Amino acid sequence: MAKRLELETLRADLAAVEGLLARRSRERDPVGHFQFQQRKELLEQQLRELDTVDEPLAAVGLFFAGRPVLGSRGIKADFGTQAISSFQSVVSSRFAAESGPVGQRGRTRHRDRSQLIIKDVVRGSFGFVLEEAAGDTDGSPCLKPALDDVVSIIYSSAKGDQADFNEITDVQDAQVLNSVKSFFELLDNQGASVRLVEGNRDFTISRDEVSRARARTANLEVNESNEDFIGILFLLPEGRRFELHDQRDGTVRKGFISRDCYDTLITPEGRVRVGLAGSRQLATLKVRRTDLRNGETRYSYTLLATRDAGPGAAHEMTGPE
Repeated sequence: MAKRLELETLRADLAAVEGLLARRSRERDPVGHFQFQQRKELLEQQLRELDTVDEPLAAVGLFFAGRPVLGSRGIKADFGTQAISSFQSVVSSRFAAESGPVGQRGRTRHRDRSQLIIKDVVRGSFGFVLEEAAGDTDGSPCLKPALDDVVSIIYSSAKGDQADFNEITDVQDAQVLNSVKSFFELLDNQGASVRLVEGNRDFTISRDEVSRARARTANLEVNESNEDFIGILFLLPEGRRFELHDQRDGTVRKGFISRDCYDTLITPEGRVRVGLAGSRQLATLKVRRTDLRNGETRYSYTLLATRDAGPGAAHEMTGPE
């Protein structure tokens, strides 16, 4: 992310230098022309070098505008600290969700391992560059997947259509959604808008879109439970999805496969393990019921575990067959 911002700065500098260079000639201003030509070549070299640099750490830029921002001078301290803390809560919740379900209340797991640091402060529309703290040991967790998901959730909540919003929120833990809800509530109450820059993504959420996202996320009431079902199992490894076909009533339950379960079903080469596809399985699903204030109810499913549905499988079930 810092790379993207530096590229923007270098390109802006290069455009300015090229404009100055176009108004000069070697004949009329040999010294000035030479200096600007040298500056142009230096900027072009820096752009080429920076373009090949890899960013190993997760990073995001949050640039705020609206009532809490005082032009290019600064940002209200209480809003700035609350906004960063609220965004950090979303990241920590999403990171914790990767290692198992997250409760709606209580301390978030691994919060100390999912902390971002303030790497830089950017003026204009005032903002902060947040970056993953470099790990002290090999194998320390990388926040890139969690941060990427967080940015996708925020984008879909504010700018996506209803189908996109439903799809991405249906697979998020309740605490993740509560954190996103709090983030948009803060922005809306304070009259703020925000621009997010992460990786190759760069988008601005306007005041109207902030209000829209707040209404959308506030409209969700989520209840979850783990239940067992017997059916014919089909797997889609590339999308990390499953389908469970109930032979009794024809119901098809489908959704995502949890990370832990995925490793037990799919080989390192990305193939379904022998004997699973089309087999009769006793599957443990996380059943998620989302009630909307308009009376609509949505169900979504996550595959947590599965085993062969032998003769005694029906007696082991915690939910309906």
